[in-house]
Amino acid sequence: MKIDWHQLFLDDLRSEGHISLQDVINRYDVSESTARRHITKLGEEGVIRRVKGGAVWLEMHPSMHPFHVRAQKNHEAKEAIARKAVTLVKPGMSIIIGGGTTAYTVAKQLKGMGMRVVTNSLPVMDLFVDDETTQLTALGGQLYHNGALFHGYSTMEQLARLRVDMAFMSTGGFSHEGFFHRVPAVIELDRKIAEISKTVVVAAVSDKYGEESFSLVLRPEEVDILLTDRPIPDLPDDLIKVIAATE
Repeated sequence: MKIDWHQLFLDDLRSEGHISLQDVINRYDVSESTARRHITKLGEEGVIRRVKGGAVWLEMHPSMHPFHVRAQKNHEAKEAIARKAVTLVKPGMSIIIGGGTTAYTVAKQLKGMGMRVVTNSLPVMDLFVDDETTQLTALGGQLYHNGALFHGYSTMEQLARLRVDMAFMSTGGFSHEGFFHRVPAVIELDRKIAEISKTVVVAAVSDKYGEESFSLVLRPEEVDILLTDRPIPDLPDDLIKVIAATE
């Protein structure tokens, strides 16, 4: 059985902290171009940091944990947000559901409602694949493994041809400055999702308030509704419409 050198590479980098490009080539018996592509890809996904002549391990932020692990965090808050999300939609609407575990939890509540659903999220695709009431459009592209979603040029091209009634998006963090994400691979994707949607809804647990991670994705004026589990007193009322599940 062929050993997956990609996993060996991550295991070795995690334990050693640094690995050179030449070590990757020699240790895993791959070409220089293959080694460079893999390091570049993981660097773009935020899993490692590229340095001159190799790569270093990054202490894993919770947002970089595997999807199924993140899905269990703040589970009750996400479920409350999802139940509230149902009040925003009507049968026959076209909606796009982005990546992230809160958006996925929202998707679970929307099954059987007779809508047109567009998604780049593998877990969301799996939810709707056997739902005969839903017209599912699955977007392909390059797979971002930790996020269990497709991204890249192909995905962006598919999105550019679409227009939908509503988007449900997750976020890496938010503040009065806007909504942030720490994964470079999906930042432009989320911006495009917002661009093609008549109504943009960001679903986020209140614990993410105040976390401004890596890059600003959307400013408050680019989001129509912030859907969260409880009110956020520090967020100005005139900045964005906030719907809290506990209200």
